[in-house]
Amino acid sequence: MPPIPSTLIGVVTLVVLVLPGVIYSAVRMRYHGFRVADREVSSQIVRAFAFSFIADALYLAVLGDLLLGWMKLGPSGLPIRPRELGLSLLVLGILIPALVATLQYGDIRIRQHTVRGKNFRFPRPASSYDPTPTAWDMAALALGERWIRIRMSDDRWIGGWYSSESYVSTYPEPPDIYIESQHQMTEAGEIGEEVKGTAGVWVPLKDATLVEWINPEPNGTETTNEQGS
Repeated sequence: MPPIPSTLIGVVTLVVLVLPGVIYSAVRMRYHGFRVADREVSSQIVRAFAFSFIADALYLAVLGDLLLGWMKLGPSGLPIRPRELGLSLLVLGILIPALVATLQYGDIRIRQHTVRGKNFRFPRPASSYDPTPTAWDMAALALGERWIRIRMSDDRWIGGWYSSESYVSTYPEPPDIYIESQHQMTEAGEIGEEVKGTAGVWVPLKDATLVEWINPEPNGTETTNEQGS
């Protein structure tokens, strides 16, 4: 493993060599989503270095003397122009790579949005890509107070009342769920009375074949309006 830079110049050099490509890749994936090659860390590193190399070469060709002047150290061992050096790292290492990725993949369009009854028009990305990793993460994080029932691989049903004291795990952890109030279940999956003395039930979902969320009726009973995953 190569040694970690211990001097200021070494740290700045490492940032300059890596940061533009990392920022470009992160913004591109935010707008455009993952590609097959993005699943391989080595491929991501190579592309990040390639973009950084091209960007750094252009920066040096245009601003070489100026950048080298800002990196000069004084007698104390610190840069003699710290403000300019910091600003150049911010602009050249973060803002410009992010802008390039946005222009290339962002598909920015002027769109109308209503905020507190007032209409505003401002640029927003038109990409349909959503960074939520799985459908389970999207649905589970939107849960409110409602009934839930789970069919296991052996056809047993587990269910109860899901509310503020319940919890679901999401990516990157394997999906599981804690239901704060367990209820008796029939063989057909109907939710019955609360289990006496229940303090909740934890259900790992690796053995589940169906998860249903059921909206409550105004009187607190279940309705047939359901969602499955």
